Amino acid sequence: MATTSCSQEPLDSVSDLGVSQEEIPEADALEYSDDEGEKWVRGQGTAWHGDYVITSLVVKAAEAILESQRERMGGPADRLYSFDSFRRTFATALGRSDGVAIEEQDAKVLLKFLERDRGVLVYDKEVIKFVDEDDAMEERSITSVDRGILELKTAVHCMHLQIDSVQEKIDQCREKATAALKKDRKSLALSYLRSRKQLQEVLARRLGSLATLESTLITVEAAAGDVEIMKSYESSTATLKAILSHPSLQRENVDKTMDALAEANADAREIDDAVRIGGDVAIGVGESVDEADIESEWAELVKQMEADQVGRKLESDSLRPAQSVDVEKQKLPERVAIPSC
Repeated sequence: MATTSCSQEPLDSVSDLGVSQEEIPEADALEYSDDEGEKWVRGQGTAWHGDYVITSLVVKAAEAILESQRERMGGPADRLYSFDSFRRTFATALGRSDGVAIEEQDAKVLLKFLERDRGVLVYDKEVIKFVDEDDAMEERSITSVDRGILELKTAVHCMHLQIDSVQEKIDQCREKATAALKKDRKSLALSYLRSRKQLQEVLARRLGSLATLESTLITVEAAAGDVEIMKSYESSTATLKAILSHPSLQRENVDKTMDALAEANADAREIDDAVRIGGDVAIGVGESVDEADIESEWAELVKQMEADQVGRKLESDSLRPAQSVDVEKQKLPERVAIPSC
C-alpha cells in the first residue's frame, strides 16, 4: 500500500488508517511511493489509483503497539504472534473495545510499517516475530523453533477457549435443569444433568491437557532462553579471548613492560634525589650538623627549666608563714583592761 503525507482525517467506512481516492481534494499535490519504491506525484487533474494511508496515524498506532509489546515482553513466546492473534492482542492498544480486532487491511499496513520503516519485527504468512533493532541478521529470521513455540502458544490459547466454552455449557445445563424442575419436567431435567455430568468429565480432561501444554510451553521457553544465555556466554568468551590475545597482553610483553616501568620509576627517583640534593646545597641546607650537640643543648634547656621551677616553688613556700601570722594578728580581738573595784 502506498504511503502519503496527506493531512485528511480518516474515515471508518474505508479504514482507520487510510482514505480512498474520492476523499482527497483534486487540488492537492501529493508524493508517495509504492511497495517497489517507485515514486509518483499527483497534481491537479491527475487521477488516483488505489487507497492511501495517513502516515501520522500509522506512526501513532505503531508507537501504541510497541509500547504495549514492551509491557508484554517476558519470554520467547511473547515475541511471537499469528496474524489473527496480532489483530486481537493489539486491538485494545489502538483504543478498540474488547473482542473487536484490528481491521485486516490496517493490520497489514502496520506490519509493513513496523518491518520496513521501524525494523522491529519480521513476518511471513503464518508467523509474526518482534525483534530488537540491533539484533544480528541471523536473529532477524523466523526459525523452526519460533514456529514450534507459536504452535504451542496457539494451542494453549485454543484450549483456554475450549475450557471456557465447556464451562459455559455446564452452567447452561444446570440452569436448564433447574428451569425444567420448576416446571415439573423430571425427565428433561435428568437429561440436562446427564449432559452436565458428561461435560464435567470433558472439562476435567481439557484441564489436564491444558496443564500439559502449559508445562511443555514453559519448558520450551526455558530451553530457548538457555540457548540465548549460552550464546551470550559464547559471545562473552570470544570477546574476552580476543582481548587477551592482543600483543600487549602477552606474558613476554607484560614482563617487558613492567621491567621498563620499574626502570623508569628508578630513574625518576634518582633524578628527584639529584634535584633535591642540588637544591639543598644551593641554599646551604646540606651543611653537616652534629646531632649530638643538638641533643646536649636540648638537655641543658630542660635542666634549666626544671631548676627555675624548683626556685619559684621554694620562694613561694618561704613567703607563706609571714603572711599567715599577719592574718592571725588581724583576727585576734584587742584586750581591754578592767579596773579593779
